[in-house]
Amino acid sequence: MFRIALPLTAFLAASLAALAGEEAFRPEIATVSPFPREIPAGGSITFAVELRPGYHSPVFSVTRPSGETKYLRPLRAPGPTKSEFDVLFDAGPGAYRLELVADSAKGDRWAAQFTVYAGVRAPARGEEEKRRPESEYAPERADEDPFRLERDLFGKINAYRVERKLAPYPWLEPAAILARDHLRDYLALSPRPKEFLHIIPGKGCIADRFMDVYRWPRTVRKFPVENPEVGPEAVSYCSESLAAPRSLRWLFREYFLRESAFRAPLVSTFPSHAAVGIVRDVASGHLYTAAVMVQVNSTRVRTALDDEWRNAVALEERAGEGPDRAEFLRRLGRLSDPRGRRIFDRRLLSRDADVRAGALDALFLTDPDAAREFVEKQSLRLVRARRTERYGEARPVLDTFAKVRYDAGTRVHGTSELEEVVRLSEVVLADALSLSEDGRLAEAAEALRLVMERFAGFPAAEKAAGKLSEITAIPAPKAPK
Repeated sequence: MFRIALPLTAFLAASLAALAGEEAFRPEIATVSPFPREIPAGGSITFAVELRPGYHSPVFSVTRPSGETKYLRPLRAPGPTKSEFDVLFDAGPGAYRLELVADSAKGDRWAAQFTVYAGVRAPARGEEEKRRPESEYAPERADEDPFRLERDLFGKINAYRVERKLAPYPWLEPAAILARDHLRDYLALSPRPKEFLHIIPGKGCIADRFMDVYRWPRTVRKFPVENPEVGPEAVSYCSESLAAPRSLRWLFREYFLRESAFRAPLVSTFPSHAAVGIVRDVASGHLYTAAVMVQVNSTRVRTALDDEWRNAVALEERAGEGPDRAEFLRRLGRLSDPRGRRIFDRRLLSRDADVRAGALDALFLTDPDAAREFVEKQSLRLVRARRTERYGEARPVLDTFAKVRYDAGTRVHGTSELEEVVRLSEVVLADALSLSEDGRLAEAAEALRLVMERFAGFPAAEKAAGKLSEITAIPAPKAPK
């Protein structure tokens, strides 16, 4: 199980500052026998653990110098609350980070986190690499849609996996939906607990929600297993990592890459699907996040997931143009099936700005890199339009960008530039109309034609066409679209 909750409390923040190499212990949960900080490479240590009342099922995670994480259960249990772990430091010289976690009625709690140095010198106290404070990272924009932020963190997870020759996780939208529900229920608790809860009173854990909401076969909250039984009613496994950062980049770099409980899902081969749910707490501005990893072993569930995709595609294909089709495209985007790329690429060529924006939003969720590449290419059209002063060529791009929902940067840029071009077109049109009012009709006609050419598709071009028709007393040429 990915066993960590990152609450926003002063006492835990002080403890977390020690996790990147220094020792941190919670004697109120468990005690660990004395151990050396340095041992020869290939050596071993026996750790004797004694749990406090209310805690059970201790597990050690050992993160090797390579970044690989192993999970160890006790080999011996000398007493009801006592366990012994034999840890072998045989994966080459370097720093081995260990974390002891125990289960309880309130969920998992870490009890000890420390580092053992095998075959290398342990740094002096205070010399260990420190976790960089969150203040060194820019916070996420307050107007950024959580949907896009979810895919940003999910993309970082998959990119890390691909770098290590591991298959990227497919997105599991039901897990994201239930993760958001879990976070909202936590934020609604009064009084709100200082620590994150993996189990919400009256709601259970995310694994419980799969059975309650989606009627899945039995789903167990534990680390996915190797060589599971697969069948229509087979048991599935679910686990989650919870955190409340202001910056997702900080969360990924300072926790997912440093801490074994967060890093475990990044390198695991057991889960079949994953997703991220994010909810913003308006009062504090913090992004409450849940990264959920699921091993879907039920063939019935997998069939239902595929049916949901096909039904969503059919609804989109039957939709008309405009906002309705855009919403169906966004729904497809939230499912994040790679098959959607073909649909989104086609809809990006639509004449309807709402449809183009919906397709781009869907692409942001399904393939963020492809969406950013599309935005960069379209931005070149804006550069050319400014250079040639043919702003009509930029109108489709600006309309699309201004209607995008999931990427605040693109939307703000498109909206501001669209407003600027509209203001410019009105100024140029006013100059042309003033020539007409002065009786300089030939010059006015030429200026109006220039407005129609430069600002094709904008309201100013339509007004210019009407005025030109009035001046020349002949049918006005149709304003280009």
